[in-house]
Amino acid sequence: MIQDENNKIELNKITNHDVSFLYNLLENRDSIYNISHKKMPSFAEHEKFVFSEPYLNWYVISLDTKKIGAAYLSFDDEIGISFLPEYDNELFRKKSLVELINKNPRTKYFANVNPKNEKYKTFLKKYGFELFLNYDKNEDCPQDVFELKKSENKNDYS
Repeated sequence: MIQDENNKIELNKITNHDVSFLYNLLENRDSIYNISHKKMPSFAEHEKFVFSEPYLNWYVISLDTKKIGAAYLSFDDEIGISFLPEYDNELFRKKSLVELINKNPRTKYFANVNPKNEKYKTFLKKYGFELFLNYDKNEDCPQDVFELKKSENKNDYS
């Protein structure tokens, strides 16, 4: 995938029509990104999860008009961003992070990361997140928690 600063990244709220795309995204995700499960859920389990509205805001990430990923803000101000493997690059991660933060203003954000996911941890640190906590949510899914505190005098994150 050619990265270009002019590529337009948009975040659009998920709809019932996005369930299959979100499942495909989950199927294609490297297990090193997982923080909440080790076993791939069935489509029915996934659909039930999506329809349970588990996040405050959940978006499909589109490049021009093509769906390439998803982003969410949890009820606890935790963010998550994931991409289809061929679109997972720093430019698209940054553009999506900026868009997610601008759509959901907060004084701080958290990001839960699998401790083995060095690429995402490095990305978060580069853009102002600091390691806040290490913990084992359960023995199968340890997590590093990163925090970003936004400056009150800065209007956007870009």
